[in-house]
Amino acid sequence: MGANGTDESDALMRVVGLKKHFPMTKGFLRRSAGAVKAVDGISFSIPEGQTYSLVGESGCGKTTTSRLILLADPPTEGEMYFQGKLMSDFSGDERRAFHASVQAVFQDPWSSLNPRMRVDSIIS
Repeated sequence: MGANGTDESDALMRVVGLKKHFPMTKGFLRRSAGAVKAVDGISFSIPEGQTYSLVGESGCGKTTTSRLILLADPPTEGEMYFQGKLMSDFSGDERRAFHASVQAVFQDPWSSLNPRMRVDSIIS
């Protein structure tokens, strides 16, 4: 069983040890001055048929985590699985099919949702 009480073998999505560090530079030559740890080792699983909400205070890494899961940014470390397949191994067709099957709704729902559609149509 996973940390949230789900059987991870049946998870629609599983995230293991996900990290995203952004390098910091300084000076004219842009020398490395460390890294900002936006996401630092999170793990969770989402069972099929469930809705998952990522909630936290401002600046805690919600948007960065969403961008990683949506494959908009590459992770620094960690693994993400969708329907049991490692997402970093997706072919171009698998990546397109994944993008067509997911949607993130960010803090401002009016910019994320189509106002001409009913909520049940958007969710389904």
